Amino acid sequence: VNVLGQILKAMSGLQRLSLCLPPSFTKLLDDVKIRPNTQAMAESLGGHGKDYDLISPKVGIFLGNMALSTPRFTEMYSLAEAIGGISGAKGGILPAAANSTGMHMIGVMPSSMGMHARAMLELPRKAYLLLNIEPELDCQHAALAKSAMEKAECVVALTAFKSQALDNADVLLPIAPFTETSGTFMSMEGRIQSFTAVAKPLGECRPAWKVLRVLANTLGLQGFDYETSEQVKDAIFGGEKPSAVAWRSLNNNLKELVDIEVNIKSDGLRRIGEVPQYESDPIVRRSVSLQKTKYNTHPMARMCAAQIAELNLAEGDTVLVKQDNGSAILIVRLDNHVAMGCVRVTAAHEDTVGLGDMMGEITV
Repeated sequence: VNVLGQILKAMSGLQRLSLCLPPSFTKLLDDVKIRPNTQAMAESLGGHGKDYDLISPKVGIFLGNMALSTPRFTEMYSLAEAIGGISGAKGGILPAAANSTGMHMIGVMPSSMGMHARAMLELPRKAYLLLNIEPELDCQHAALAKSAMEKAECVVALTAFKSQALDNADVLLPIAPFTETSGTFMSMEGRIQSFTAVAKPLGECRPAWKVLRVLANTLGLQGFDYETSEQVKDAIFGGEKPSAVAWRSLNNNLKELVDIEVNIKSDGLRRIGEVPQYESDPIVRRSVSLQKTKYNTHPMARMCAAQIAELNLAEGDTVLVKQDNGSAILIVRLDNHVAMGCVRVTAAHEDTVGLGDMMGEITV
């Protein structure tokens, strides 16, 4: 948030604009000091840098997966929108999964009376229906997800794999992986990409959409009488050209800027967590060849040299890290790309399933 505030302040100086912003934005701009690197970013966005000679540069501002994981994402999004308003940059989000954009477009969101995924973990439900996930490996708060599954009276999992992460499931309904079903993805730019199955489903397992259809038919629910995935796609787009629906429905612009919290200070360390590329879903987690590559490393407590020295540690030391009521034993690794006051600890791994939020306070 502070860095985006610096860029916004620098951009307003370059454009010599008097900005009409929420009061909290004005206070942030009064408080932040522009650093050389954020000044360079602002100049790049505005086409004023030494390597740019453009009157109206084509620029974009994208927020990625790690930004989506932080509790202050909405504030970051609002600041990015303000920067885009000055620079003319287009804004966007790099979604976490292959079909995140498509699911959002068709309204797979909680209703006004519903609960989002985090709320269903914080206020444990009596029953859970899991679709192709391993909760403690695929949720932002691993320990919270594990605890909720343990407390539930019934857990039904639609899955292609049996695993320790699904030990709390009462029923496992076998489903085919994506290679054994037809379907449609929507990329982050709204491009429709349909595909066919590479192979037939193994044994008695069926594509997840067919299992859901049968469950709905058994419960007597209406609107589930589909025979093919193409029929599902046609029902979503109502006979219109998919690209036309996508361009009409997808818009990253905020209706209004939201207030931000200024001068949030924490005396403790902050965890920076991300999902490693070869731990991102049940399939790659089970790929023996990918797990053997040099890019697949076990979670470590990665800190900059100054932070390691402040904690009286040395690279290679074994430390106990704690988050909420959970803990993990990790090796200290030097990483000067990590900011002071932060510890980089990856998620989606059995070594860190006892920890809390991917972005939150942590003790070493």
